[in-house]
Amino acid sequence: MRRHRLTVLLILPVFAFFAEATQPRIIVNPSNSAMLSSVDLGQVLVGKERYWENGEKIQIAYVEGDLGAEAAIEEHTGFNINRYKQHWKRAVFSGHGSLPRQFQTPTEAIAYVFETPGAIAILSPNGASLKSVRILPLATMSYSGINKPDPVLRISKPEQKPLGHE
Repeated sequence: MRRHRLTVLLILPVFAFFAEATQPRIIVNPSNSAMLSSVDLGQVLVGKERYWENGEKIQIAYVEGDLGAEAAIEEHTGFNINRYKQHWKRAVFSGHGSLPRQFQTPTEAIAYVFETPGAIAILSPNGASLKSVRILPLATMSYSGINKPDPVLRISKPEQKPLGHE
């Protein structure tokens, strides 16, 4: 019995390491200092929050076919990837948003985030270098051993602009 406990105790950190290594990363432009909770990320991904605290418009990006990113989108929005795309098409055609940018490779998505101050992207860490962007940790607080989101996102909407000036 003790031998099995020791084996489990030795193996668990290895699984945790690999689980962490395969978790999708939320990346933003290095100039962006915002913090997000899981709930805030969901609000951003569905377009309910459109501006960062510094007034920059949020530009969403992801890699087409990245299963890790698609799983993260589903986890934080409740939409599978097809429903997510449909949600954004409906928002675009009703004048309430612009489609998230889709890229073919993580390198393209990383370059976009680096060049676009308001950009945020979800991608799996599959060998692409993330040195040029900021990995955004999702803020959580622990209550009785249960992780609950900490509402730390400080997004403010800029002053209303006259129609036709966006």
